[in-house]
This record gives sequence, C-alpha cells and structure tokens, in this order.
Amino acid sequence: MSVPKRDITKEAKEKHAEMMKKLEEFLIGKSEVANDEVQNFLGISDASAERYLDELESQGKLTQIGKTGSKTHYQIK
Repeated sequence: MSVPKRDITKEAKEKHAEMMKKLEEFLIGKSEVANDEVQNFLGISDASAERYLDELESQGKLTQIGKTGSKTHYQIK
C-alpha cells in the first residue's frame, strides 16, 4: 500500500491564502500597521511579514511610510 503523494505547492498556496485572509481581517479598523505587529499576530519571521505587507502594498491596499528602520510602517487605504 503506497502513501498518497502530497502536493506541497498546493499546500503552500493554501497556507499563504489563509495567512493573507487572517492579516486582512487583522487590519480591519486600523489606520496603520508596523511589521512587528504582523510578525507577532501571525507568528512569523520579519522577512515573511515584510513579504505579506509588500504583497498588500502591490495590491494597492497599503502604502509604505519610510524606507527602513523602526519608524517604517504601512498606512491602510
């Protein structure tokens, strides 16, 4: 009896979509958010939080204020 092959790409896409949905729900009612808030809320790394925020920015849902450092945050549209 063989073990069914896992579709890791599909699982990763589903996990990504789930995390994006959680993040978008987290942002409801907020005017701005910082990377560390996203890290703490989703339990992810700095780099992962930055990727999620960059994705929302590319979708036109956020505007990044500042380039780097602790004062950088995202304004929610």
